[in-house]
Amino acid sequence: MSYGRLIYHNKSSTYFGARVVFPLVQATTKRNVSLTQVVGVNGSYINDNLNYTDITQQITFIVERPIFYKDWFTWGMDFGDWLTCKDKFVKYEPFYFDHFRGWHWEAYVSESPTVTPQSSNIANVTMSLACKPFLIDDESIK
Repeated sequence: MSYGRLIYHNKSSTYFGARVVFPLVQATTKRNVSLTQVVGVNGSYINDNLNYTDITQQITFIVERPIFYKDWFTWGMDFGDWLTCKDKFVKYEPFYFDHFRGWHWEAYVSESPTVTPQSSNIANVTMSLACKPFLIDDESIK
């Protein structure tokens, strides 16, 4: 098992003492196809919507709480604030994971971080990102 860092709004998860557990189970997408059964016909009519469904990417962190946070509540508030969209409305934004160098997720936080303290300064944290179906190549947006 190794660790990585999540980068969002030019700030790394390591600022908060949070390291992403790697390897992570990478979520996969499904083709958006609907089937319509037709009476008297073997098989179904396939309606291919020519797109893919969004994915939910689970991320687990091991956190060693920095000394400038007095407790897990304060840490959790700052960590959650960092992951919150800065605009009035939720939108897809780039999340970078250093093990996927050159690629990123277009995502938003769909499930807020859940902090499970293991000791006074160590915790497991889980969260979910709602992502567009595929990783985005960093070169494609230049």
